[in-house]
Amino acid sequence: MRKTKDTKKVEEEDEDNESDDIVDNDDNDNDTNQSDEQEAITAFFDTLSDKLGWDDIEDDEKPKTAEDLIEYFKEVIEDNSKPDYASEEVEKLDEFVRNGGNLKDYFQLDADIDLDNIVIEDNEVNQKAVVRMLLKEKGFSSSRIDKMINKYEDAGILEDEA
Repeated sequence: MRKTKDTKKVEEEDEDNESDDIVDNDDNDNDTNQSDEQEAITAFFDTLSDKLGWDDIEDDEKPKTAEDLIEYFKEVIEDNSKPDYASEEVEKLDEFVRNGGNLKDYFQLDADIDLDNIVIEDNEVNQKAVVRMLLKEKGFSSSRIDKMINKYEDAGILEDEA
């Protein structure tokens, strides 16, 4: 069969339409893949949140893509990594120690203790402070004092010694 100009034109149009169909199919595949990914991630997140008791998460807050899921977990980890301190003083102490500070410097344990007004019973911090002061006055080194206090604690006689 001999090709004419009209036949060539029709064949070229058919080839153009086929390439358009291929592109359209790729777009449909991408949409399908994205939809499948979104469904899988949403299902995974729903299962995980159900197991962890995360009942207060709205649908619009749920991650839809792998990147959203990763970002969500980063935020959860960051929020849960922040310590919950008993008081502002404890938070300041933690910050001081994290920055390389020494506990003795922070509390200034070497300072004089008012023995007339200190409560010993059921107060381990005060018990340790009194014993530490006594042992220091007797000339023991800081490391030896720490070991002795630990032994007193282990033996259950720290309060008696204080």
